[in-house]
Amino acid sequence: MLMNNPETYIIRIYRREKRETEKIIGTVEDIGDNPEKRKFGNMEDLCEILSKGSEIKKEKENLPMRICLFFILLLFVMDTSVIFSQETELLPLKNQDAAHNNLTAENLKLSLKDAILFALQNNFELKIVKLDTLSSGADIQKEEGIYDPFFSIGATAKQSKEKIDSRTAASLGDFAADADAKSSDKGIKTSLEKRFPTGTAASLSYEHSENTQGITASAFNVKNPDLYKSSVKLQLEQSLLKNLGADIGTAKIQVARKKSEIASSVYEGGIVDLIYQVQIAYWDLVEAIEALKVRRQSVSLAKEVLSKKQLEVTLGAFPSIYLIEIEADIIARESDVIQAEKVLQEIESRFKKIARMPLESQIELQQRIVPTEGLEFKEQQFDYGNSLEQALKNRQDYLSAIHNITVQKTISSFTENQILPDLRLSTSLSFNNPDTTYLPFNRSDRHVWEIGITLSVPLDNNTAMAEHTKAALELEKNKLALQQKAHDIKNELITAINDVDNNIKIVESSGKSVAFQEKSLDAEWKKLQSGISKISDYIYKQNLLIQTKMLHISNNISYQKSIAALYKAMGIIPPRFGIEAEKDKQGGSNG
Repeated sequence: MLMNNPETYIIRIYRREKRETEKIIGTVEDIGDNPEKRKFGNMEDLCEILSKGSEIKKEKENLPMRICLFFILLLFVMDTSVIFSQETELLPLKNQDAAHNNLTAENLKLSLKDAILFALQNNFELKIVKLDTLSSGADIQKEEGIYDPFFSIGATAKQSKEKIDSRTAASLGDFAADADAKSSDKGIKTSLEKRFPTGTAASLSYEHSENTQGITASAFNVKNPDLYKSSVKLQLEQSLLKNLGADIGTAKIQVARKKSEIASSVYEGGIVDLIYQVQIAYWDLVEAIEALKVRRQSVSLAKEVLSKKQLEVTLGAFPSIYLIEIEADIIARESDVIQAEKVLQEIESRFKKIARMPLESQIELQQRIVPTEGLEFKEQQFDYGNSLEQALKNRQDYLSAIHNITVQKTISSFTENQILPDLRLSTSLSFNNPDTTYLPFNRSDRHVWEIGITLSVPLDNNTAMAEHTKAALELEKNKLALQQKAHDIKNELITAINDVDNNIKIVESSGKSVAFQEKSLDAEWKKLQSGISKISDYIYKQNLLIQTKMLHISNNISYQKSIAALYKAMGIIPPRFGIEAEKDKQGGSNG
């Protein structure tokens, strides 16, 4: 470079920021006739020092401008990738830079396991289902109650007073004028009754009574000896056709127990469904946060390009119209940031609703959720045979379908039995003590036994036959429903496993696409610096990389969701959470 009045400078650089290359700290020393040393902290300070350092510099303004431009070009030639360098990724999938997180100390850091536990502890719908499960246990107790023993006891007392009859009065003569006949009775009766599931009814009863009679008058008082009467009776009744057998007698208990198991299955299935919902909402939140980071980072990097190009325009390397495309692209990206923030707020609100986060105070309402789970890709493989075995063992809807068949089989057998005639055999054995002046059960005791049979045949049994027909048809419906459920589970598993396998390939492919687009953008930047490319081409490449990164995020999230969907299809909680569904064991004893 030829100059009439050359000026000599010593420029010392002490530190240069790798992420923000315009920040350079150093000194400029003029070693001409008037030595002067000045400090600078960025490119603009350096150019200002070179253009305003002395009167000679002001007169020859083009010279320092050329020096400044040469110095800037020298910096770009150095091993520094200004945009999308290895140190500054558009979307680091792990160890995100805290400067882009926009987080405060009041934000809540939440792992996926903690979010699940929070939802399980605070989900009111699940608590209601839990109460239904406990209520079904009470139904078992209610049905078993018909075989509870029944004890009763009663006592009576009676006393009467009346004028003596004419025959007794004639025998008493003159003494019968004010004579009265008095009588008193006392008695007690106890019984113990019980029904048995075999169709047997038994009762044991005891009765005792005491009778006292006499005549009272002013001149005399006559009392007859006390009379006692006691009896003990054992009575048995057995159904021989209708209601015969323990299976029929316990049918309602068996139905209540199976319904209790169905209620427990609904509860456990609700836990698995809730955990799946929390996982989906959690990964949606992670995706929204990562997408917002990409959008904000893209704006920041676009502004870096604008800053560099503004400096080049200031130095006269390019006309100002050169910046319009960059500024327009920044405006579009800032609009994308606003939209991403809106989407994040909506998804975060939905997550708080599903996870049942507290929303009582203003702080809780404004508190932001910070997921601690990253998008670290861990490939998992699943075998269809093992997955199907797990599903048929753990899917609560499938187990409920099995329970429904058992219930309908029991109901069908019961209703079939109710069509039969009612044939009953009854027998009794009693020990009686007739009226005597002695205490109960003396040597004059006597026993009596009875036996009988009763047949009741309905002339028209339409009700019972209709109930059986209905139960038999319901049983067939439940068998078909079980087959359909097994078929649906198999299809759901095949789809879920295919989704996992396909998403593995898609994530690997999109990861390669990101690496390729980064290299392509770096090459485009070098072409732009060499003057063989346009800024519009570079912006296009930059946006293409942004879209590729966004797609890579979405693919990672889809993979995580497909894993959650597969565990849901198997009806189990992912083992990595270390959570086990609480099982309610309801039961009771047959009478």
